[in-house]
Amino acid sequence: MLGHQFTFDHVADVSSTQIDIFELVGAPLVENCLAGFNTSIFAYGQTGSGKYYTIWGPTNTSLEENAYGNEQGLTSRVSHDYFLA
Repeated sequence: MLGHQFTFDHVADVSSTQIDIFELVGAPLVENCLAGFNTSIFAYGQTGSGKYYTIWGPTNTSLEENAYGNEQGLTSRVSHDYFLA
């Protein structure tokens, strides 16, 4: 990859929270979808880098008592906002 230059809109670091990621990625996705645009989220990276956690949250967030916690992933946050709109 020598000689190639890459640009990024944003890089989330280890101190980023699930809410930070939702505000950066999820909220604009919901707005665009409601405006009539097709939307998607593509998570790519090394095994163990946090893709599943970012998209779904910890496995216990699917339990009803944890459904609205701070660790909730993008899928549940986006679904919640989309269906409330």
